Amino acid sequence: MLKEIPDERLRATVIWVPIRTVDNPKTAWERSREFPEKRITYVWDENLLAAKTWQKILGLSGIAWDVYLLYQPKAKWKRRPPKPDFWMHQLSSAEGKAPFLDKEKLQEETRKLLDQKK
Repeated sequence: MLKEIPDERLRATVIWVPIRTVDNPKTAWERSREFPEKRITYVWDENLLAAKTWQKILGLSGIAWDVYLLYQPKAKWKRRPPKPDFWMHQLSSAEGKAPFLDKEKLQEETRKLLDQKK
């Protein structure tokens, strides 16, 4: 999506978490190198702190991983992240809470947020 939306305000944070047995810092680093882009920040979350935080914010029964969260460019983050302006997922625990991941819809919503004059 970053290739298709070159806006410098668009940033992505990829948070790798140990969900599957193959998930580890080495694998996360190797996968991160497949997507060299200055607007992406990569993080290894060994203790699932981010996943558990977004689980609460999104109201999920399981931890939040494989979720795609969008925030307007001027979103205010304080001690805890705010609710996203839009989000999608690939989780059974999120059914009915947000749309299942759809690349075109995610890009459309991203462009809408970037177009806001706030």
